[in-house]
Amino acid sequence: MLFFAALGLFLFALGTQRLLSGHYEQHTNELLEERTRSAGVELHDKLRGEAVLSARMGAYLNHLLSKLSNVFFTDITLYSPDGGLLATSRPQVFNTGLIAPRMDPRSLPSPCGGRGQQLHARGAHRLRTLPHRIRTLPQRPW
Repeated sequence: MLFFAALGLFLFALGTQRLLSGHYEQHTNELLEERTRSAGVELHDKLRGEAVLSARMGAYLNHLLSKLSNVFFTDITLYSPDGGLLATSRPQVFNTGLIAPRMDPRSLPSPCGGRGQQLHARGAHRLRTLPHRIRTLPQRPW
């Protein structure tokens, strides 16, 4: 009898843990998606007059992304269509070598046919051994 009670308690705890983990994962993904969209809208409004973003705008873009990062509590990175780093809210991550300053441009969706830049907020991948989440916004011709 005690065995069945312990087994029942164990199965209940396991089911509860799985349910709560799934709920937490869904909530976190929704929150990151909302933050990414909001940061993209803000960035688009700030850069409305710019036809194309370039590496020479790096300092200004880093400043904008840093401010947006503080508002939305997430790290934000902007890549060029060829996969080069344009700007980031956390240059320390790239300076210390946790993430390379280039990415494979084929790894992200390209709804604009390769034109424009990619806004990238961290999410469901691994930084070396540390898990993190990535969300992307469609490329926009700024």
